[in-house]
Amino acid sequence: MSIALNTQNVQPITLADVPLPDADFQLIYQFAHTVHGYNVSGSFQNTADIANDPTKTDLLSLRVRLFFAARAHRHASLQSDSPEMRNLVAQIRVILQDSETPE
Repeated sequence: MSIALNTQNVQPITLADVPLPDADFQLIYQFAHTVHGYNVSGSFQNTADIANDPTKTDLLSLRVRLFFAARAHRHASLQSDSPEMRNLVAQIRVILQDSETPE
């Protein structure tokens, strides 16, 4: 199923905007909220569908997946780190590095 993403209120990001995967977890958590996944995907269910689909590896989908992981982390009242969120940040950085690398 293809979900149309609304990019109207999505601010573009650069590599400098994205914390390193080993950064303080609070920085990663804050970065996860730089996109509002529910607005981008149109609903909670669409956001969950994107978050649970490992084939969604484009930049915006990864940001939505990170947002959803942060929301789940908060709602589960977890105080610990999140390897999943760190992995998503690493994937986002790879995409941005590749797009900024001159040919």
